[in-house]
Order: sequence, then structure tokens, then C-alpha cells
Amino acid sequence: MAKIRKTLAMLLALAIMVACLAGCGSSESEEPAASQESPASETAAEEEPSGEVLVLKYGHNQTEDAPFHAGAVKLAELVDEYSNGTMRVDVYSNAQLGDETELLEGCMTGTIDMCGFSLGSLASVDKAFNVFLIPFLFENYEQVDAVLRDGETGKYLSELLLNYNVRCLSWSESGFRHTLNSKHEVAVPEDLAGLKYRCPGWAIFMDVVNSWGANAVSMPFSEVYMAAQQGVIDVQEGALFAFTTQGMHEVQKYLTLDGHIYNGDLKIVSESTWQKLTPEQQEILAKAAYEAGEYQRELIRDTEQDYIDIMKEAGVTVTEVTDKTPWIESCAYVYDKFADDIDDTVMELIRSDIANMEK
Repeated sequence: MAKIRKTLAMLLALAIMVACLAGCGSSESEEPAASQESPASETAAEEEPSGEVLVLKYGHNQTEDAPFHAGAVKLAELVDEYSNGTMRVDVYSNAQLGDETELLEGCMTGTIDMCGFSLGSLASVDKAFNVFLIPFLFENYEQVDAVLRDGETGKYLSELLLNYNVRCLSWSESGFRHTLNSKHEVAVPEDLAGLKYRCPGWAIFMDVVNSWGANAVSMPFSEVYMAAQQGVIDVQEGALFAFTTQGMHEVQKYLTLDGHIYNGDLKIVSESTWQKLTPEQQEILAKAAYEAGEYQRELIRDTEQDYIDIMKEAGVTVTEVTDKTPWIESCAYVYDKFADDIDDTVMELIRSDIANMEK
């Protein structure tokens, strides 16, 4: 316990210092339920070869104009290309195969082949992922890449997921999460006092929200737009693309760019499905998933300013948080409260990967 608290204290100190300085088979029998057409690229193989085609189902919970879907479509295109049409990935968007909890359970039990899954939601599976619910863990994308894509942390967590019958094929992302509300400009934690703040049902982060003076409300993502429109919630948080593709900026007009949590998007495959593939099919799927993840990562980062501009044009007031110290200090007690729920090994790996990047 003492060691964990010491590590958390060191991370908190690091976060404050940085903030101050920088101001994731079946045979062919059915058609895909969702369109696989992507505005970014064309399907590589126009004609399917004769014979049986291996079909894999891939689910996610975002709309078809979201980067999540573009990344999934890119995966499907690359699998088609690399397999010369002998493999096909059918993409199901808009939670057609279930919400994130149902998608993960499906991959774990083998009833769903593949899915795109947010990093934070994996905390419900293993406490090693709780660390990613700590606000301001990462200061920039360079640190994220050093830890998850290129570092020992990503390798450790990928191995860990195998214990739950899922295999991580790609560390992609939906980007840093920000705050949108319908009441007034928010620049410091005190500005959230008394507001009904929707967030995913992540225990650590809900406690953080309450520490900022707001009232945390857990609610499925699919219900958020109507809840905001009807005043059931005042505040929500998420990636910039989600605000615009879901039309949230139409009913909430105050955006705070605080980047409080980084949210990765894992492209995962059920280990049950993976073991049914031939070595060649495994190689094709792994290569396609990695490249699709990189494509989605680049798309997220390149379009963030575009989403901000869309919201500004819709009359949204944008406030950028340059000094995150007040936010970190206001939720400091949460680090100690959840010390037993934080994996010390993951904490040390993160700190080591960041330190190695900065050498």
C-alpha cells in the first residue's frame, strides 16, 4: 500500500509539473448489416474469388461518420486486399451487436469475432486498466505512443488480455476526452459545481467528477443526446469527434478543452476466433488491424481542429485549459482512495516508458 501511494504521489507530481510546463469465423452466409463504404478509400478487391469466404463480424458503438467506423472500414478493406478476397470483415456500427459491455462479453465468450473497444472500459475486466481512468495521466500524444504503441506497457497489457480470451491486434485511439455543457463557460473545477455530469460508469472517474463539485451521472452513450436535449444532464465528456458526429454541439454550447483523460481504441479479436484461423489468416488479420489502427490514429489527430471549428461555427463557446493544476489538485484525494485498485506494475511501466522517451 505504501509503495502504491508513493508511486501515485510521484505520478501526481509529474502530472502537475508537466501541466504547468505545457500549459483490437464464420463461413459466408449473410450480408453485412452496415455499409462498408468509406469516404477515405475504395474497396481493394472488387470481385470475390470463387469458393468459400471466411467472414468475421466486427462491431462498434459509433456512427458511420465517426473515425471509429472509418478505422473499422479500413480494416475490412485491407483484409479483403491482403487475402485476395478469401477473407471478409463485416462491420456493424451503431451498437448493432451491442454496447461496449456486450461487445466485450461477446468477444470473451466467442460469440462475436472482433470489436473496437475503448481503453477505459476495460477497467471493468481487470484493475490493471484502472490507471487509464486517472485524469491527466498523459500530457500529449507523444507520451501516449511511447507507452501504448511502442512501449513495454502496451506489450504487458496485450499479454494480460489473453487471460480473458481476447487478443489485442492494434492500439488505436479516439483521442483525448474533453467537456461539453449546456449551462455556462467552464474554466476551473468550481465552474462545475452542482451540475449533472454524465460520464461512463467508471468508478474512479465518477469519483473524480464529484470531487470537481459536479454530480456524476452514469448513463449509456446511446441515451446522452436526448438526456442533454431534455435537461436530464447538464454536462458530458468525450472525444471531440463524438460531440459533432452525435450532434451534441446542437444542444450543448460550451466546450472546455481540458484533455482530462486519454481514450485508446483497441481493435480486438476473440481468441476463440483467432485459434480457428490458419497461420496465414492470422498474419493477414494482424497486419490489416495494425495498419487500420495507424490510419485511425492519424485521422483522429488530423481532424481534431476541424471538429473544434465545426462547433465554433455552430455557436459553441470554446475554452482551453492551459493550467491543469487546479483540476489535478481538486481530485488529489481520489488517488489515495483508489490506491488498492491501481496496478503498481502498470504504473511503473508507464513512468519508465515516458522516462525512456524523454532521454
